[in-house]
Amino acid sequence: PPSPPLNLRRQRQMCIRDRKGIDLLMDSMTHLNDEPLYLYVVGEAVLGGAEVVPSANVEFLGWRPRNTLQGLFARADAVVMPSRWEGFGMVAIEAMCCGTAVIASNRGALPELVRDGETGLIFDLDDPDGLVGTLKSLDKAELQRMGRAGRERYLSYFTAKVMNERLDVLYGALADGRDAAQARDAIAQMETRANKDDRKEGGESGATVS
Repeated sequence: PPSPPLNLRRQRQMCIRDRKGIDLLMDSMTHLNDEPLYLYVVGEAVLGGAEVVPSANVEFLGWRPRNTLQGLFARADAVVMPSRWEGFGMVAIEAMCCGTAVIASNRGALPELVRDGETGLIFDLDDPDGLVGTLKSLDKAELQRMGRAGRERYLSYFTAKVMNERLDVLYGALADGRDAAQARDAIAQMETRANKDDRKEGGESGATVS
């Protein structure tokens, strides 16, 4: 029997506007009606917004309570971020926290957060067929693999504990009179030690990552 359709989710608990690229994603979905893809959009446009083209393979869920978003992320096969402009990209971090692969444009910090081919896929926003081609190429098993890698990346770099430790090292280095490059080196050394400790603990316990 055919595999169940892929479940894609473009999540953002805020306004959907031109800069988020929802119109680009919606247009792409109109070219994918014959593909086993289905898109859920959470949120609504406020203060105006990009005009979107309706498509049979897209469902608008409207606003959802903040405490339900983690479940929505976790049930999705992928989170799509077709942003024209993006500052940090918190949605990518939230998706990785839930073990969900991220499909993102090559804008802002997204290519730094999402490792192309490892924790998700990066497409060229300037390529008219880039997003369509990326969505056509999706494979559930690969998305699951990238989701697991994204979860590991989140645990290694983006938990509150890790980020607070990095800030402590950064401020300590600057307080000691070291310059920015030396402060970055201090953080890198801390991360190297942390990774060695993690590997040692994993080896001693016999733990495996599935």
